[in-house]
Amino acid sequence: MKLIYSLNEKAHGTGTLTFCWQTGGNHVVTTGSDNSVHIYDRQGELVDELSMPGVVTSMAWDKDGDVIALTNNKSNVITLWDVNTRRTTQLDSSMGVKDSLTFAVWSRSSPVLAVGNSKGNILLYNHRTARKVPVLGKHQRKITCGAFSDNDLLALGGEDSSITVSNLDGDTVYSFACNAEPANIQFAEMKEAERTNQGETTISTIVGKRILMLINLNDAENPINLQFQSRYGDINTVKLRELSQLSDVYAMVEVEDEDKGLDKVALSDDGQLLAIAGNSGSLHVYLTRLPVLGDCWQNKIAVLTSLTEITVLNEVEQEAPISFNTEVEPTFIGVGPVHIAVGMNNRAWFYQLTPQGKCNSHF
Repeated sequence: MKLIYSLNEKAHGTGTLTFCWQTGGNHVVTTGSDNSVHIYDRQGELVDELSMPGVVTSMAWDKDGDVIALTNNKSNVITLWDVNTRRTTQLDSSMGVKDSLTFAVWSRSSPVLAVGNSKGNILLYNHRTARKVPVLGKHQRKITCGAFSDNDLLALGGEDSSITVSNLDGDTVYSFACNAEPANIQFAEMKEAERTNQGETTISTIVGKRILMLINLNDAENPINLQFQSRYGDINTVKLRELSQLSDVYAMVEVEDEDKGLDKVALSDDGQLLAIAGNSGSLHVYLTRLPVLGDCWQNKIAVLTSLTEITVLNEVEQEAPISFNTEVEPTFIGVGPVHIAVGMNNRAWFYQLTPQGKCNSHF
């Protein structure tokens, strides 16, 4: 894997850095203790920057990757940022003046945003119709995590050590008590001996940072608890595996400058970019894979070696490799006697090569 870019601890001040990938897209959003939100593109270029009234408590992209919802601990107003217009709008949660917002998550199949606050109340907001449904007393204490299923069931966890499962009207259809506070709630489809079409009926969550709890909604009274053993040690190394061959390590990353350990790891939706956040407040983005893209002319070969990097090789004449960066991520490459052509959609760029590398370019 290749490091694309890094953000050091100065990006958001002291403490840990929090990030999330755009749904189905290429933007990564970061925040930290300085109350700012940064939006970066695939190459690490800053696209936009927002200033929040307080520390950001949650960031959530809608199902299409068009809008990100932001909440903070100093206001009960939800900030919505549109990636297409780069404009923000403010949404009043109307769940109590003194109650700060603590968690937000979008539905994966409808334009509905669920927002929880420090008192255990939630707001269901339909972004298309602007309809808001406040639900009071969903939990007894702060809501801290949650997820939507593919059929719009909403699971929420809170500091009251419980999990609730609700429909889009806010009605509770299941509730579960945990031995400690749940975190990282996710929905998944249970692998059965016979294939079924019941959808995502299994909830997974981390309880008290020590137990993986699995709840099958079809057998809700018998959850499975898996203990994390201390002999597993701490995470300082990231290993990638193909799901089709779990026994083989596809790639391994040692984040050498993270002496305080790792905090979060997440892949972009296409699996091409891997982001790793460290406890020191830094972020490292790695390229996990590239499309096989290249061309040749006589003994000269040009191949894509990074998102926007072309490397020209001539092994027959033992010439030193020449690498240069392009203006776009190319989808095709062409090689001539002294030019390299790269293109995307209906546009092309031509690079004239010298022994020192790129000489000039034109359309």
